[in-house]
Amino acid sequence: MTWEELYRALATNYQADALLWRADLAKREAAEKRVVDLEQTVALHLQTIDRLMQKLAELTRGQVVPIRPKKGD
Repeated sequence: MTWEELYRALATNYQADALLWRADLAKREAAEKRVVDLEQTVALHLQTIDRLMQKLAELTRGQVVPIRPKKGD
């Protein structure tokens, strides 16, 4: 191969690698955004669970009778 052919092959490989790198970067950015979205969704669900637990505690305060007596009773 001549140096011109080697240079063209190198340039072609460089361009192909650059395209792959850009595609991988776009996938990574999309995945990072998805992680942020999922973290926000989980946080909202945890807040909802906390609110429902508090509401349940308020509604059942003094009305819950244990099925089995506590140990030592």
